[in-house]
Amino acid sequence: MNTQKGQALLCLSILVLALTATAQNALNVELFAQYNRGDGRASGSWSYVAPDGSEYAVLGAQTGTAIVQIDDPNDIREVGFVPGYSSNWREVTVVGDYAYVVTEGSGAPHYGMQVISLTQLPDTAFLLTDYSDTFGRGHIIQKDIFSEEPFVYVCGTQTTSGVHIIDVTDPANPVQAGLYQPGYYIHDCHVRDTLLFAAAFYNGTIDIVSIADKSNPRLIASIDDPGGNTHSFSTTDQLDYLFVADEQDGLPGRIFNIEALDNPREVATWTANATSLVHNPYIRGDFAFISHNTEGLRVLDIADPAVPVEVGYYDTYSVRAAASTTCGRHSPIFHLERSSAVTARTAFTSGPLTTPGKVPLLRYQVVDS
Repeated sequence: MNTQKGQALLCLSILVLALTATAQNALNVELFAQYNRGDGRASGSWSYVAPDGSEYAVLGAQTGTAIVQIDDPNDIREVGFVPGYSSNWREVTVVGDYAYVVTEGSGAPHYGMQVISLTQLPDTAFLLTDYSDTFGRGHIIQKDIFSEEPFVYVCGTQTTSGVHIIDVTDPANPVQAGLYQPGYYIHDCHVRDTLLFAAAFYNGTIDIVSIADKSNPRLIASIDDPGGNTHSFSTTDQLDYLFVADEQDGLPGRIFNIEALDNPREVATWTANATSLVHNPYIRGDFAFISHNTEGLRVLDIADPAVPVEVGYYDTYSVRAAASTTCGRHSPIFHLERSSAVTARTAFTSGPLTTPGKVPLLRYQVVDS
């Protein structure tokens, strides 16, 4: 695995806090700033770095999508907002200079996927178009985080429960290029080049799908997930290991060796709280950045994936809790090509978090060992 150590990285973690923050438990992670737009629950988010180097968080809020400038910790400002159907779940990704947003919010007629132009920031962001030809509601939207390939992947729609592959080469005219529809519910996915890893939540399997021909996705292998409730995953840079998270209290995260797709091997498990759950892993270099219900952001050194070592954390809920419904979550996504920023996409975990959520921005220092 590649080693990316000795760097100071900024991690924008959109987290919904269950209590007023006082002293937080932390290791190698510090609070950079906080933001609260007063719109109830926050959910998905993504990063955007403008051509002039300015950095933004694109935040899935309760009633729409907020674009927040995050360059100055003393001046965190919302510079754009695009309304949408009210929902606790609004998921976002960014390809080029456009944000793509889906929600489980209900409305008629449903607009489906919103396309938001970020080309005129910091002056404004605006709704360019929407896409509803093949679905309305969607649970989550993904992209290949290792490339800027002009495709997005929408999972858990109300029309197919599969994965819709949308070509956004022309952001003003999205077109469905393909559909993975296995006949059961796909909760989330992770895309790497010509492979799509699909979370068959209720089946307890990881479908490995060839999308070399996006018009004809083909199942080529399947991994049994011992925990079931298969929720999310991330791959190492060399595509030799897969980190899997199950959405059920008491289940750890699992790391599989996938050098041979037809013979995957579980090599490690990890959790920060055996009564809660690991929710979303994202891997960059030798580090896995993990959202952990009740335990906040956790950072693992996985230079040796068989021996994951926790090297950083920021606990957003100071009470040692057993239930996953007591805290929000974040899920970091990293964009290091154009700046040193590491930012995150997030989703809210259902529970008693009905008050407006705070948004911590966290800075993580990677220390040479």
